[in-house]
Amino acid sequence: MISDARKAHSAKSGRFYARKRLAQRPGVHATRNKKYLVLATTLYIGIAVTGLYVAAGSQEMRALFQQMSDNQKYRDSLLAEHSRLLLERATHSTYQNIDRIAETQLHMKFPEQAERLAQVAN
Repeated sequence: MISDARKAHSAKSGRFYARKRLAQRPGVHATRNKKYLVLATTLYIGIAVTGLYVAAGSQEMRALFQQMSDNQKYRDSLLAEHSRLLLERATHSTYQNIDRIAETQLHMKFPEQAERLAQVAN
């Protein structure tokens, strides 16, 4: 029977010889290094492209936020103008104002017969 220590030693030496055989084969480490180099380059390029997309996205977000702020200011000015126009319309729609405009600009007069009927009824 082979002892455990001897099995461990033979396993370790087997790994050593396997590495040694790989090292003796020409081009094994060169191809492995090329693979790592290609992988690292691809990762660096991917990170750089992702960074550019993040920067472009944040710039677009800033531009959209500025546009939204401008639109809100314009909306506020339109709401203020609308409030003023509603107040002006309410002022012009009073009975005294309508009566005055009808007499001065449209040359309308209250009918005399209606005035007589109103006096007789009183």
